[in-house]
Amino acid sequence: MDAFALYQSGFIVALYAKGPDPRINRKAEHYSSTQNGELGRFISRFEGEHYLGDSPMYPDMKGAFQKHITDGGWLAKLENELTDFDKQWLKKREQACDDLEQMNKTERWYVQANGEAMLLWQEMILKYPDLFKETDLFNTGILRLYDSKKLFDWAMRRHRKEDVLQRALTPEEVAKDYPYFANGVALGYLAGGLEAPGFSFNIHRFTSNIIDYLDKKGVEFFWNHSISRVQISHQGLVQGLISDSGLIVADHYAINPGAYAEEDLFQGTPSAGKIAGVAGRWMFIPAPENFKRPVKIHGDVRIENGQKFPVVDVNLTPFTDEQGQKWLAVGGGYAYLGKPPFNKKNLAFDLIDAENERTIKRYLGPTYDNAKKAGLIRKSEATCVRSFTFDDNPVMDSMPTDKGGILRINVGTNTGTTTISTFTSQETVKALRA
Repeated sequence: MDAFALYQSGFIVALYAKGPDPRINRKAEHYSSTQNGELGRFISRFEGEHYLGDSPMYPDMKGAFQKHITDGGWLAKLENELTDFDKQWLKKREQACDDLEQMNKTERWYVQANGEAMLLWQEMILKYPDLFKETDLFNTGILRLYDSKKLFDWAMRRHRKEDVLQRALTPEEVAKDYPYFANGVALGYLAGGLEAPGFSFNIHRFTSNIIDYLDKKGVEFFWNHSISRVQISHQGLVQGLISDSGLIVADHYAINPGAYAEEDLFQGTPSAGKIAGVAGRWMFIPAPENFKRPVKIHGDVRIENGQKFPVVDVNLTPFTDEQGQKWLAVGGGYAYLGKPPFNKKNLAFDLIDAENERTIKRYLGPTYDNAKKAGLIRKSEATCVRSFTFDDNPVMDSMPTDKGGILRINVGTNTGTTTISTFTSQETVKALRA
C-alpha cells in the first residue's frame, strides 16, 4: 500500500521483500501476516483499536498479557521461555494499561484514522475497480454480534457516537434476518447485533492485483531479498539499508517490517524495542445459504469451571473457492510470541483452534453439525503473526537521510493494520514530501 501511494504521488519506487513473489509461490514462508495468514480481511470503523486496560470489549488486558494461554491469558510463552526483550516489552505494556489518559488518546487516534481510511478505501474501490477483481468483495456493510447485554449496549452507544450505526437488532431480529444464527439465539448465546458500514475481501487476491498493477507501471520488485540493518552515520543520518546483496541506497526509504523483522533491523532507530508478534489462527467452514454480510462475533468473558477467560473475537469472512464452493474463513485468537523466529508448532495454536471451533459451534449450530458430519471443517495451517506495540500506538517513525530525504518505519499495529493502511500510506507520502 505504501508503494502504491508513493507511485501515485510521483515517486520512483523499488520494492524489496524478504519472501518470494506471492503470485508465484503461495506455500513459502512470506514473513508477513498478510501472506502467512489466510485470505479474509475486514475493513470497518472499529477494526483497528487498542487492546489496553479494562473495557467491556476487552476486559483485563493487563492480566491477559501476564498469563499463559493455558491459564486464560494471551501469552504463548512460559515464564522460562521469556527473553530479555519479552520481559521489557511486557513490562512496558503493563505500564501502558495503567495510563488512562494515553489510552484515551490512542482510542481517539484509531477512531479518526479508521474513519479517514474507510473513505480512502471506498475511493479506491471506485477509482481502481481492477484491484478488487475476483477478490470476493462484500461491500455490503458488516454484522457485529455480542454475547452479553452489557457489551451490546456499550457497542451500540459507541457506534451511535461516531454516527456509524445502521441498525441495532434484538436477538429475535438477528434470527429473523440472519436465520443461520437462529440456533445461537435459541440457546441464549446472543444478546444482540449491530449492522454497520464496512466490507471484506480476499487479501491474497487483492495483493496479487496490486502487485500486477505496480509491475505494469514499472515499479521494480526484488523478491527473496533480506534487509538486516539500517546503516546510520555518526551524525545520525541514514546512509542506506544493509541487505544480503549489499547496501541499498535511495533518497527516501519506507520500511514495513510487520512482526517478522529481527530486532537488529531497528538498532539505532526510534522503533527499537517497540514491536512484537501476536499470532492468530484460521479455519474454514462451508457457508450457510444466503450468507448476507461479513460477521464479527464479540465475546465478553467466558467462564469455565469457575475461571475467567478473555474470549477471542472471531471473523466470518465469505469467499468462493476455485471450484465455486462458498466458504467462511474463520479467523481469531491472540497468542503473544515475541520476536522471530516464531515457533509455529506452539501449543497455544491448538487452544485457539479449539476456541474458534467452539465459537462457530455455538453460533452456527446446524451449519457446524452438518459440516462436522461431512468432514468439511478444515483447520488451516496458516498462522498470521500480527505486529503489536507495547502501547498499541502505530509505529510511524522517521529519520533523516544523508541525501536530504526521510527514512520512514511503518507498523500499523495489532489487528487493524489492513484497515488503516490506506490512511498510513498517505501519511508516508506526506512524511517523504515534507
